[in-house]
Amino acid sequence: MNFYGIVDGTESSLKHFLSQLPGVDQVGADARAAMLATRSIKTTSKRWAIDTAISMVDLTTLEGADTAGKVRALCSKAVRPDPTDLTVPSVGAICVYNDMVGVARKHLDAIG
Repeated sequence: MNFYGIVDGTESSLKHFLSQLPGVDQVGADARAAMLATRSIKTTSKRWAIDTAISMVDLTTLEGADTAGKVRALCSKAVRPDPTDLTVPSVGAICVYNDMVGVARKHLDAIG
């Protein structure tokens, strides 16, 4: 049965299509949930998910009392979040106030 041949884009055709689908009983739903709860995520998938999350992190320091040293430390952490594990990716962005952008850029170029 082709979904697109049955539903023409109107709400009424979608409701009709959905009303024709077989129901799910509680026993079946519980069995499926129990089965999913016992499944494990492969190590490679976990690593990919963690690495992807790290690569989307925005390290930020927006304190009025920021120092050049604090900004350099933040940049170092951004490039190498875990210095003991060189496989950990860099973060996605560094956010500093305008007056510290030059400090950040210079440090990133030096360690880069």
